[in-house]
Amino acid sequence: MDTPASVKEAGQAAATTYRVYRRRWAMVATVMLLNVSNSGLGFNLAAVAYKAADYFEVTPQQITWFMQVYFLVPIVFAPISTFIFNKFGLRAGIHVGSALNCVAAVTRALATSGLVSDPFVQYAVSLSGQVAGGMGELFLAFVSTKVAQNWFPDDSRMIATTIMAFSPSFGISVAQVMAPLVVKKQQQIPTLNYAYCGLTLLAELVALVCVTRWVTRQSKCHAQSKPPTPPSRSAEQGNTARAPYLQQLKKTFTCLPFLGLLLTGGILAAIFLCFTTLSQQMLCSTGYSDVRICAFTPHKKILMSVLIIAR
Repeated sequence: MDTPASVKEAGQAAATTYRVYRRRWAMVATVMLLNVSNSGLGFNLAAVAYKAADYFEVTPQQITWFMQVYFLVPIVFAPISTFIFNKFGLRAGIHVGSALNCVAAVTRALATSGLVSDPFVQYAVSLSGQVAGGMGELFLAFVSTKVAQNWFPDDSRMIATTIMAFSPSFGISVAQVMAPLVVKKQQQIPTLNYAYCGLTLLAELVALVCVTRWVTRQSKCHAQSKPPTPPSRSAEQGNTARAPYLQQLKKTFTCLPFLGLLLTGGILAAIFLCFTTLSQQMLCSTGYSDVRICAFTPHKKILMSVLIIAR
């Protein structure tokens, strides 16, 4: 059942009632599933780079472009994603990210399904789909704080944010363990794409049910990004009118503490993603197999994730 909570504000005789909805955990599960599928789609070829290079008849360095687009696309499209969230709300942003995620997975699956015979054309089509996945990452990987603010009370907001923020790293770990187990030889690259296409379509279905139906069933006016009744006073105040978007950007990028945090976080993320992308190529050249490397992957990801969270 949904849990009501009454808070009497100072100087007011009437109490303000806030409500916590059980389906907030469905929102968390939806964001996690979307991030696991999206981040896995972005980095699953990193664990089988040599086999993927043989399949597409390209070099391993060209395979790293599947991961690099996830770094480069956000630089260009980040302002667009933040504008959509500010203008149209949480629901619209999640649906856009989920749709782009599906486009990426379906494009990669079709490219390697046999419809195209030229390996390099398959590579080019797959890489173009990967760009859509990189765009979708902007709408999914950084939405955790907004979901926590809109759906969770103050005392459980931190744990909800931590769970959702960890899901991209968890998705990368799953992908780099799963890929070497699925792809025993280069001809099984399509099987890996089919598996992630299925996972992505499942995530899209869950998003359609949880983000659309469960929210709109209670209230049409709050369907876009928040429950009918806010869970806390801070969530209620967060829904008030904000400054224009460009003014928010100016204030953000003229804040020195924020810029320092951005630089520190960027350096740590770059180290983490460097190991994620290139560990297979570095270790395979010294005689390690893909399967032996994937056994090391979860511990590496957990360690680097702790360092990033601890920053």
